[in-house]
Amino acid sequence: MIDVVPLRYDAAFKKAFSQPEVFVAFVKDILGIELEIESVERSYRYPKPVGSVDIEYDLFAQDKKRRVIVEIQHVKLRDIFDRFLYYFLMALAEQIKSSQRYQFDREVYTIVVLTSPADLDYSMAVGRIELIDEFRRKVELYAHRIAFLIPPLVNERTPEAARPWLELINDSLDRQIDETRYTRPVLQQVIEAIAVDNISPRELQVLIDERAWEDTLADAREQGQAEGEQNTKREIARSMLQAGIDVETVIKVTGLSRDAIEALSSAAEAKGR
Repeated sequence: MIDVVPLRYDAAFKKAFSQPEVFVAFVKDILGIELEIESVERSYRYPKPVGSVDIEYDLFAQDKKRRVIVEIQHVKLRDIFDRFLYYFLMALAEQIKSSQRYQFDREVYTIVVLTSPADLDYSMAVGRIELIDEFRRKVELYAHRIAFLIPPLVNERTPEAARPWLELINDSLDRQIDETRYTRPVLQQVIEAIAVDNISPRELQVLIDERAWEDTLADAREQGQAEGEQNTKREIARSMLQAGIDVETVIKVTGLSRDAIEALSSAAEAKGR
């Protein structure tokens, strides 16, 4: 077993997957396309802003024919699917330089890796801009594709080529990897990149900052959820009190304290005067 930095962290994922050999192999196994690149950009921004929201891609690479974007996210935000669809669309829109030439020089491919499954129930989903004619035939005008990967949900039905990548990412999440399971050199290259012994002091500081941000966001979400539950209980208590139900029953049903119930009752009486 090797101690590793989990691939849920941007810094670790970018370090491992920005290696051109790893990036090319990953993209081929997930999307079945060939890339010819010499480098992969980390935290890439377009020279000029596109659209209303400035964009920064985790990993970005392109050759003469294809533009590929890979995003990693652990905390599942409400707007996640809309946000990455926007990223995908802006990677198309950025190529249009004038109204005299509506043409995409490069096909666009976006891969989003979600290391927290939340309410999802699949390990991999790939979509494309697909048209259907009146004869129910597929009209494939565009090759552009977007894919979502959820490594913790990898299973026997996950596509064979993609499965080792998802298993490796998922395996890293508990901070240890059994390196003997992954004999393919490119997967060993990923493991070597994220091995704790190979993390520099500067990379460690970035990881610490990233974890602190995630913890802060998680705390805020938990606090918001708790406040929402308390508000719901107070609304139920108000309705019960207005219906003439005694305080003891309201306390038992809602779990609120006697002081909280009596404060709601006093407020209701004051409002009714």
